[in-house]
Amino acid sequence: MRKNIVAGNWKMNLVSSEAKKLVSEINKFEDKDVEVIIFPPSIFIQEAINTAKGQLKVGAQNFYPKEKGAFTGEVSTTQFKDLGASYVLVGHSERRMYFSENSTF
Repeated sequence: MRKNIVAGNWKMNLVSSEAKKLVSEINKFEDKDVEVIIFPPSIFIQEAINTAKGQLKVGAQNFYPKEKGAFTGEVSTTQFKDLGASYVLVGHSERRMYFSENSTF
């Protein structure tokens, strides 16, 4: 049987105390047939991973397609995976609109 997925990207919202409270509240959700994924801003990923319980998984909102190098401010999938992130979102409409990103790198 397939699991249902409930995912939430909180974009560039919340400060640290609000992020902690949100993860704490989401941790209370229990349903073995549902995988819950949150996508906090990068600065909150480690803390979210450290406090995630049960079926709660944590993903990244964006990544840079190189493993390492002189790419100031960027984060690779290898770095996110090392932290314990399970997912990453790509192809955001606002990144295409505001940063002129497209499907090629």
